Amino acid sequence: MIKQLAYWIVFRDLQKNSMFNGIYDARNGDPHFMYGISTVMEQIAYKVGEKVGDEFALEFTDNMIFSEMKAKTSYHFSKDHLDPPGPIKISTADGGVSDATDDAGGDEDTLQ
Repeated sequence: MIKQLAYWIVFRDLQKNSMFNGIYDARNGDPHFMYGISTVMEQIAYKVGEKVGDEFALEFTDNMIFSEMKAKTSYHFSKDHLDPPGPIKISTADGGVSDATDDAGGDEDTLQ
């Protein structure tokens, strides 16, 4: 029990640095380095408990993917913007506006 508490204290202390949560400068950083951090952090998290380890592994992976997506785009977004808020509006040839859905038979001005 004391050992598990010690791992918990170390784990929480390391998480104060975003890099140990999978958030990094993917444009200039090396993902291989991050996989090493992930391995060590997961080991510590699983010493605390299986649920903590599982949750951390998912969070770390999500954060790495987010960091890499952010580095590949010039658009700076937050995690809240990963899913579009609603239908995408596009201009039609006749000057109108249409949403980007296809209604099976579709219009050339809408996207699928």
